[in-house]
Amino acid sequence: MTQNFTQYRLDFPFQDYNLRVWPRGYAMDWHSHRFVQIIHVLEGTLEVDIGDGWQGLKRWDVHILMPGTAHRLRSSEGQRQFGLNFAVGEKEHLFLRMFAEHIGKSGTYHFNAGEDWLKQLERITPAHDAFSRAWLRNLLDSYCFRLLDSLREHTVETRLVTSWRERILTLIRQDYSRQWKVDEAAQALKVSRSTLQRICRKVFQTGFRQLEEQIRLDYAAEQLVFRNITVSECAVQCGYPDIYSFSRAFKRLFGVSPNIYRQNHRQMIEQKKEGSQ
Repeated sequence: MTQNFTQYRLDFPFQDYNLRVWPRGYAMDWHSHRFVQIIHVLEGTLEVDIGDGWQGLKRWDVHILMPGTAHRLRSSEGQRQFGLNFAVGEKEHLFLRMFAEHIGKSGTYHFNAGEDWLKQLERITPAHDAFSRAWLRNLLDSYCFRLLDSLREHTVETRLVTSWRERILTLIRQDYSRQWKVDEAAQALKVSRSTLQRICRKVFQTGFRQLEEQIRLDYAAEQLVFRNITVSECAVQCGYPDIYSFSRAFKRLFGVSPNIYRQNHRQMIEQKKEGSQ
């Protein structure tokens, strides 16, 4: 890609928009803006850092920068983007209020604006006539409303995931000595078995049975290291009928027996204490 930059001034609540091509290896150092800025990747890849490390964007990923957010940009292979800048200080406009409501801070999302929308945008020359300017405004308004609707769905889904994460973890952690069957857990959470499994795979990337055992074994590992209990006592506290089934499950997850795990971690703790003195 060769560098190319086309920018058009716009009326309230926008400031301007651009269709920009970045060549391979192009970068921009730390800077910030007084306005809301949208960067939408149309081709290639872009990386953005807002202070918490580089985050990669690919085709149809959009980065929304809230006012005052320090950021830097780079593109190792080059990229083509649609950029939209809002007017400075127009915080009360509907679009900006909704962006603040649904994201609150700068972030990256996936939003496919559509090939037809992009083709129409590329055909418009807004400086030429009133009809083109009106059609451009229609395209940009439509873009913002569709983007906001996508962000709203993302917000709802994020809240739903957080809610289910808390509910499932609370259920398992309320009694580590209980081995929950999938049907029993589904009944307690008032969902079907298949729904519970689907939720677990979405939220935790694993099935309920695997999640439930991992949580109990994580608790067992903590007890072994920080409490003076026997392996058999730990097995009972974590819902295993005998020390043999507990040891097999523990080794399957951690790679060593409960006793070896305890010895290794207590030794590491002692070494850290000695090193800090």
